Amino acid sequence: MAYLSEYQLLLGSLRREFPQGDRWRLASIVRNHPGTQARLDQIIRNYPGTPWEVLARREKRTALGLHWQPY
Repeated sequence: MAYLSEYQLLLGSLRREFPQGDRWRLASIVRNHPGTQARLDQIIRNYPGTPWEVLARREKRTALGLHWQPY
């Protein structure tokens, strides 16, 4: 959900101001979303040894932020 929210935010930014240049692409960056890390930590504590713990640990390592990058 955080990734989709970030994606929609950047697509919406095109309506206000289009990046200068010919070609652009969306690239991943590490951006902490408020509360996301705390929720993932809670899942890891509450469900040790389960697939939920594995998924939460994986999500903590995933770069959920996006930004426009020249291509």
